[in-house]
Amino acid sequence: SQGLAQYLINMTAEVLLLGLKLSAPVVTVILLVNLTFGMLARAVPQLNALVVSFAANIVIGLFVTALSLPAFMSMVNGAFDSYMPEIERFMRLLGSA
Repeated sequence: SQGLAQYLINMTAEVLLLGLKLSAPVVTVILLVNLTFGMLARAVPQLNALVVSFAANIVIGLFVTALSLPAFMSMVNGAFDSYMPEIERFMRLLGSA
């Protein structure tokens, strides 16, 4: 049971790390876009930067996601290939628990 708990903790950490790796490009670009709109709002107070930034975030986020799709696919395929033996190990651990 100790081995199963430790295994689940390790696998959870790996899945969270994969999620961070997959979301990093979009999150980074959206952060930069928001910082840019923040500076623009300070420089031009008449511009309603909040409303404009909503549409820009969506469009830029989708664009970055589309550009990152080949890297996403290779990362996900690699993860699934490496998880297959882990799933077998998990089934063995469940059987012994």
